[in-house]
Amino acid sequence: MSTRQAVYPKSGTVQQQAIRSSRSVLYRTVVAGDLLVLLAFAVLGEWARWQVRPDLGLAFVPVIVTVLAASCIFVLLASGEARLVERPRAARRAAVNWTLAFAAVSPLAYVMKGDVAEATLDMASWYALSLAGLVGWRTLVSEALLRVPRFRSRLAERVALVVYDDAERAVDWIARVEGATRGNARVVALAAPGHDATVPGVAQAETIGDLVMRCDEYGVDRILVAAPDIPGRELAHRLQPLRCCAVEVDAVANGYDPDIARWPAVSFAGIPAVRLVTRPLSDTQVFVKRVEDIVLSCLALLFLAPVMLAIAAVVKLGSPGPVLFRQNRHGFNHACFKVWKFRTMYVDTSGSKDVPQARQNDPRVTRIGRFLRRTSLDELPQLFNVLLGEMSIVGPRPHAVEHNEFYGPLIENYMARHRVKPGITGWAQVHGWRGETAYLEKMKARIDYDVWYVDNWSVILDLKIIVMTFSVLWHPNAY
Repeated sequence: MSTRQAVYPKSGTVQQQAIRSSRSVLYRTVVAGDLLVLLAFAVLGEWARWQVRPDLGLAFVPVIVTVLAASCIFVLLASGEARLVERPRAARRAAVNWTLAFAAVSPLAYVMKGDVAEATLDMASWYALSLAGLVGWRTLVSEALLRVPRFRSRLAERVALVVYDDAERAVDWIARVEGATRGNARVVALAAPGHDATVPGVAQAETIGDLVMRCDEYGVDRILVAAPDIPGRELAHRLQPLRCCAVEVDAVANGYDPDIARWPAVSFAGIPAVRLVTRPLSDTQVFVKRVEDIVLSCLALLFLAPVMLAIAAVVKLGSPGPVLFRQNRHGFNHACFKVWKFRTMYVDTSGSKDVPQARQNDPRVTRIGRFLRRTSLDELPQLFNVLLGEMSIVGPRPHAVEHNEFYGPLIENYMARHRVKPGITGWAQVHGWRGETAYLEKMKARIDYDVWYVDNWSVILDLKIIVMTFSVLWHPNAY
């Protein structure tokens, strides 16, 4: 069994779409509450000071600017943390986000107020009161979600269960998992390879490859494998495709098998298991990478704004059509998003859905587009994708959906590149793997570099790739 047998899924079921919608609404509601807390304490503090000194007049203007700046940074830091909203550590993460946002805008507050002593008093009181309000609000949300059965069921950790036991025992395994977690986990998908183990209310994946491709559709947080009687080597071979998943994969297996005993021992709600796959980035690493992306993308947009405006004008004047080009790409955990680029080709009026890769002397590319593609300047609008949390500055390049559908079944571990967010630049690109991949071997080599990056991520590696990117901006393969 390998990822070669996997195909891309259609859209999710109504039930799974409802789950994702509920989480999205919850996340937006909680963040809106965060912003109300920040605004309320800022306004309350200034109102109290104004009662004491009515002559402050326009001194309220710097407060508005500072609050808006801090709120924007806070929201950017919080983006991508929807999975943490309902968990107890959400209050701690909100406190860290607020501390970073506050630290970022503090210099602005001192510059605008002018009076260091007054600014220090105002900022210290605002920070302390807002921090207490945020922690209280997030704690209230977590407690409410844990105690209200309706929300608890919707927001429980979603588990995909792979059963290599008797098919008739699938229901028993589901009951064991959900019972052991006392409602904090719910089995949303079931794969029983070689068996028809239909369970009402649980989506069924026919193969391991099918489950891998549908992890995002099912909203899976964890995969649990029940294989008590399968030897370790055989189990490792069967579950090889699961190494492409961006979630933790645990197995309940024969712990006396020496091959299985070498895997790290873990426990899932009291159920002894071994860890087959670890998330490529921990929560802390995801947070660090998100901060890195926000800081670098904001600095880049600040300095490159004139360049981007000039490019937009030249693209618009150079040929008919929109300035920006948007295309569906697969991102983190195979989720689909629209990538932004400066348009470098003439507008296609044929209505064809085929998206062939750009090739040397491609007649579709405009004159200015050829220069933009050679210098990678056409990628600059993706800085906004980074701010939205859809991409990172550094990561595997997002391929067109059509190209993923073609290469996914052909290349082993192709889908492992989706275990982290795609990037504007990447480890493969700085090693020359850019442009057209006319041969399958070229794409395999690019994927090898992408997978290595996923398995070896660090901030230092990201900074190294960014520096190396400047040396390959003009590349003969980028056409």
